[in-house]
Amino acid sequence: MPKKRIAKRETKQINSAATIAQLDKDFSTLPAKLASEINKELSALKKKQGELKKAVAQTSSELKTTESRIKAASKTKTATGKKQLAKAKKALQEASKIHRALVNELSSITKNIANHDSKLAKIASLRKVIAQFDKDWAKKAKNSAKSVKKVKTKRSSKKAPRLAVVKDTTPEQSNIETFNTSVENDMPDKTADSAS
Repeated sequence: MPKKRIAKRETKQINSAATIAQLDKDFSTLPAKLASEINKELSALKKKQGELKKAVAQTSSELKTTESRIKAASKTKTATGKKQLAKAKKALQEASKIHRALVNELSSITKNIANHDSKLAKIASLRKVIAQFDKDWAKKAKNSAKSVKKVKTKRSSKKAPRLAVVKDTTPEQSNIETFNTSVENDMPDKTADSAS
C-alpha cells in the first residue's frame, strides 16, 4: 500500500506542476485573446454602425419628402387632397418613429464602440505591463542567482567553521540576521560549562 500512496502523490505533484505551467501560459496569452475577441466585436459594431448611418440618412430623406407632401396636400381643398393629407400625416408619424428608433440604436452602438475602444486601450497597457514585469522578473532572478555567495563566519569555539549564505536583503532584514548571528556567537558552549 505505501508504494501506491507514493505513486499517487508523485502523479499529483506532476499534474499540479503541469497545471501551474498551463495557467502561467494561459495568463500570458489571455490579453491577446481578449484583444482579438474585442476586435471581432468592434468590427461587427462598426459594420452595424455604417448600416445604421445609411438607414438614418434614408429615413431623414423620407421625412423630408413626407413633409413636402403634407405641405402640398394642405394647399388643396378637395376630398382627394384631404385623403392625401391624412395619408401623408400617418406616413410622417411612422417615419418619425422609425427615425427615432434608428437614431437611438445608432447612439447606443456609438457608445458601445467607445466602450470597446477603451477596453482595447486597457488591454494594450496590461500587455505592456505584463511584458515589462516578465523582463524585470527575469533580470532580478538572474541577478539574485549571481549575488548568492558563500562566506565563512567566525566562531569563538573550536568547532568546524560554519558556512552562511549572504543574499541581497533589506536593511531591516540584514540587521535581524546580524543580531541572530551575534547572539549565537555570544552564547557560551554547553560543553565548556559542563566540563568546569
